[in-house]
Amino acid sequence: MENETFIVFTTYKLFVDNCKLFIKEHDLDWDKDLLKLFTADNSKIIYADSLTKTNMNKSRLIFRMADLLESGQCLVYNKQKKLLEKLVDTEIYTTSFVNGRRIKTKEKYLILETVDGVY
Repeated sequence: MENETFIVFTTYKLFVDNCKLFIKEHDLDWDKDLLKLFTADNSKIIYADSLTKTNMNKSRLIFRMADLLESGQCLVYNKQKKLLEKLVDTEIYTTSFVNGRRIKTKEKYLILETVDGVY
């Protein structure tokens, strides 16, 4: 995954295993659809951002990558600083309407954000 500042990398196996484990635990069709996209692609390098065309697939991709980031199974390249970020922090937040997670660098730059619940 890539944005203006960061590129987030993981291995194909780690991503697919994460999806399969989540599907086994929660049986979500949305994650099954996401997994199909990745297992159907025979490329040596998969650019996940370009593979996910629907908003739901993009959303599920962010959740899967957030899980991988939180468990230390991703590399985060800072394009502006031209270095790998060694550590990331997860900030769990709750407002009166939503709760979610913000994954940031130690300097508090946002890498990605999930919205886990809407009330």
